[in-house]
Amino acid sequence: MHSWTGLLPVHGVGTATMSARNASLTVTPDGSAQLVAIGDDGNVYHRIRNAAGSWSPFQPVAGAGGASTFSAPRVRIAALPDGSAQLLVTSC
Repeated sequence: MHSWTGLLPVHGVGTATMSARNASLTVTPDGSAQLVAIGDDGNVYHRIRNAAGSWSPFQPVAGAGGASTFSAPRVRIAALPDGSAQLLVTSC
């Protein structure tokens, strides 16, 4: 049986809490979770919570043509049965 831990702040990119314009979360078959968010700077960030409960830090999602960041107004993420995830970014 699982117990509710209550709401906890999400650590941001170099900050104690994440401030985001848009976010999406998905859970994969192994019990891990993936979180994507549009930061206040407009860039897409991604982090993973492993099945044991620890989180990776937010990392910027790379853009097209080798760009180190990718900006977008909306983002969604979906887990697939094989454990991978698909990221959808829209312009409106």
